[in-house]
Amino acid sequence: PSNLLYVDDGNVVVQRLNLKTLALEGDRTVVAAGVDYNKPFDYAAFSATEDVLLFQPSHLRPTQLTQIDRAGKTLRALGDPSFRRYVSLSPDGKRAAEFRMDPRTQEGDLFLLDLERGGDLRLTSESGLYSRPVWSPDGQSILYSSSASSSMDLFVQPLGSADGKLLFSSSRFKIPCDWSRDGQWILFQDANAATGWDLWLLHAGHPEAPVPFLHTKYLEVDAVFSPDGRSVAYDSNETGEIEVYLRSRDGGVETRVSTHGGAGARWRADGRELFYMTRDGTLMATDVETKPSLRVGTPHPLFRTTCEFSPIDFAPYAVAPDGQSFFVSQQEKRDEVHPMNVVTNWRANTK
Repeated sequence: PSNLLYVDDGNVVVQRLNLKTLALEGDRTVVAAGVDYNKPFDYAAFSATEDVLLFQPSHLRPTQLTQIDRAGKTLRALGDPSFRRYVSLSPDGKRAAEFRMDPRTQEGDLFLLDLERGGDLRLTSESGLYSRPVWSPDGQSILYSSSASSSMDLFVQPLGSADGKLLFSSSRFKIPCDWSRDGQWILFQDANAATGWDLWLLHAGHPEAPVPFLHTKYLEVDAVFSPDGRSVAYDSNETGEIEVYLRSRDGGVETRVSTHGGAGARWRADGRELFYMTRDGTLMATDVETKPSLRVGTPHPLFRTTCEFSPIDFAPYAVAPDGQSFFVSQQEKRDEVHPMNVVTNWRANTK
């Protein structure tokens, strides 16, 4: 038998693998505790040779949802610090949806926050792995993918309902990105063994047949419709660095928005300004015109946050409809250095 290293509940474990039957045998043993990993994207920061294991410790910290103005001034804190991932604002800007999780298993539930009166409400009732919640354009339903199905199928749950209704199922791992204002189209991304993460358009009224939007050998993630539905902003690593791009919904030539790395594009409600976040947590803004043709201005920084997120994940902020403030899920302080830990002779503890 050979040994297989994998991540379980945030730890790197080793277990014997029978190469003839491809079955795991015996007990698993923890060889490194608290590794940095992202369960939705099936990513873990470790590598090993015959004798040495290298891993990055988890830097997952509780975050505080905070409303911040364009000058970087904190307006208010919302709720208590929590291990949360993603935040999504309702179309009227009065409510937010977010995923709160157990940092060890990265499973939890979706919650709704009342941004005017305070207080929150649990949306889902079965703890599991949930994607970033996406609001329907009328603000009456939430779209998400869930580990209730093995391939993270897409579900729609009306507010006030106890359960989500299956919208679209396939064999691939899926994450919803956005829902067009006219209610007709849904953007989602899925994981393809050959091409990585790709983008699809799904007609909300006929969800049985998704249409490819962008399928290349590069990563394409976190796509959002412009408010008029004519354009789509998304992240791609086609240059070797994650950058934000714009492309018309019916295809055409893409336009690069970010200039020195960026991810997580979000629109102002009138569609005339686009925001994104850099790797160091700086929130950027740029003017955009989509009519009569697509034009993008020069990006400029607004303020720096203490957010930490993987560029392949969804940026942890939302934009108020008027673009004058932002709802940011940020840590008390940002870790500027992420050390790597080395485990020598890791086989010594294997059984």
